[in-house]
Amino acid sequence: MLAEIRHLVVRMAEDNPTWGYTRIQGALKNVGHRVGRSTIARILTILNAIIKGSETH
Repeated sequence: MLAEIRHLVVRMAEDNPTWGYTRIQGALKNVGHRVGRSTIARILTILNAIIKGSETH
């Protein structure tokens, strides 16, 4: 379940770059997932760190 939520958060963020944490949270709620803003922030922060880390190599 956690992997599915991570996938959805990343996909929503990539497909909708102007959306913030709250908008992503609302979209997830609309499809039946209750996820906190801090969880969304943590997922996207880790994703950004991975992307930036791979750009330096």
